[in-house]
Amino acid sequence: MRLMIRFALVLGLAQIPGGALAADRLACLKTTCQEKASSCLSAVFAAQDPCFKAARQGCDKVELGQKAACVTAATQACGKSRNAANDACRASLATCAAACGPNDANAHQYWCTGEIGDGLKSGFCGLDADKSGRDLINLCRKQLFLKETGDFTQECTPI
Repeated sequence: MRLMIRFALVLGLAQIPGGALAADRLACLKTTCQEKASSCLSAVFAAQDPCFKAARQGCDKVELGQKAACVTAATQACGKSRNAANDACRASLATCAAACGPNDANAHQYWCTGEIGDGLKSGFCGLDADKSGRDLINLCRKQLFLKETGDFTQECTPI
C-alpha cells in the first residue's frame, strides 16, 4: 500500500508543469528570503555613508600633503568592509534560494538591488524565458522599480 501511495505521489509531481514549479520557487523566494536579504543589504547600505564620513573626519588632523593618501586608505577600508558584508548577505541569500529548490530551466529569476536617492530597494523578479537575457533584466527593472524616477543605479543577478 505504501508503495502505491509513493508511486502516485511521484507520478503526480512528475505531471506538474515547469512553470508551476518556477512560480512555486519564486513564491518561496519572496516569502522566505526577500525580507531577510533586503534587511541585510539595507544595513550594509546604511553603514556605508557613516563609515566614509568617519574616515574623512579621521583624516582632518593629517597634514595637507598626506591628507589625500589618508582619505584614500580610510575609504578603501570602508569599501572592503562593505564588500565583505555585501558578500555575506549574498551568500545567505544563495543558501536561502537553494532551500527553495532548483530553478526551472524555462524560467529566469533574479535578485535586483537599486540605489535610489538615499535608500536601497531590492527584490526578486521571475520571468519566463521567452526573451533574451537583457530584455529579461529590463522587464525586472520595470517590475521592481516602475515608480522610481530620476537617477538610480540598479543591478540584477540570476538566482
